[in-house]
Amino acid sequence: MSSLIQRLTAPLRKTRALLIRERDNLRLGLARREAYRQSYCRLASQSNAELAAHGLSRRDIAEQARQAALHVS
Repeated sequence: MSSLIQRLTAPLRKTRALLIRERDNLRLGLARREAYRQSYCRLASQSNAELAAHGLSRRDIAEQARQAALHVS
């Protein structure tokens, strides 16, 4: 009886595990997007003159924000 129950519920356990993994991936994606937005907004608020003084361009800012977002876990 126990093995029958295990066989019948195995697909449900797999589905649940997949859903949990997908949920966690979505949360991580949202966290990365938010980190990117915050980083980009912070860097983009600097004037072009300030950026030039540091040798940065708007493209550099976008790349830095993207890199910062990748390190969110």
